Amino acid sequence: YRHTHWQLAQVFPRFLEKHFDHCLKIVLAAVNDYIQRDHEPSGGENTISYRIGEKEHTVLVDYSAIWDGSTVRDDVLNITGAYFRKLEELAKSPETASGAIDAALRILSEAKYSYFPRKILQVAKSAGIVMAKTVYPLLISESALLSYDLSSAIGGRCSSMRFMNVRTYSLTS
Repeated sequence: YRHTHWQLAQVFPRFLEKHFDHCLKIVLAAVNDYIQRDHEPSGGENTISYRIGEKEHTVLVDYSAIWDGSTVRDDVLNITGAYFRKLEELAKSPETASGAIDAALRILSEAKYSYFPRKILQVAKSAGIVMAKTVYPLLISESALLSYDLSSAIGGRCSSMRFMNVRTYSLTS
């Protein structure tokens, strides 16, 4: 089983370069399986809720702020690392930013665990203003602000916005 992840990690970066749009399902499946297998949270259903458009979305807290920060990377985290680096690259380019925003919204809509909103917040911090409306629902979510997994990522995103115009983040614009 782990050999399958190793094989996927070997070919994934090349596949990602040519077929970014097809990679999200791979990343979602790999991480969901990885968390369920190796990092399943114990002790109740701790959740984070936020709105994407008109729909309320809930993810499970997975304490990825702890295990994803490790210097020891396994194949699944190498796969997702490649995906989110590519997403960040796309978000920084004016020609591909709208595709990156669409991918980020899809991730936030389909996420099962808090790992994904945390990664999107990290991409948004690096990408700057272009991702502001995308992460706004996380920035105003009380459960996200109070969660172990997202509170520091939200703080990092907000500190990077300190010189930006607050009106940019209006839900009506």
